Amino acid sequence: MSNITDQYETDEKIPRRSRREPAVWGEPAPDYSGVQLNDYIHFLHTLIFVDSKITNHYNSNMDNLKKNVMKLVQEANNYFYQINVRIIVVDILQTHCNNLSLYSFEEFRSRR
Repeated sequence: MSNITDQYETDEKIPRRSRREPAVWGEPAPDYSGVQLNDYIHFLHTLIFVDSKITNHYNSNMDNLKKNVMKLVQEANNYFYQINVRIIVVDILQTHCNNLSLYSFEEFRSRR
């Protein structure tokens, strides 16, 4: 049994959907309790890049942008929590690119 505790282990249990269906933003994560897991918890350290479209959407207010991106990460953690995966955000950075795709990110990274 793991010695790591966090807010999820102290909060009330959220009712889960009983069948497989697409994820819907804001709804509880599906129940993965039938999955066989070891006690190891995987931590994914992430560095999140946002393009200028996202920055402009939040009127260049990085505090508000980061707050909303962290809501998205929290939603992802609700899914991953049950399978012993945790997302840890190292930082959220602006790229000043108009459209950041995986390909354009690779170009951006190689220029730095």
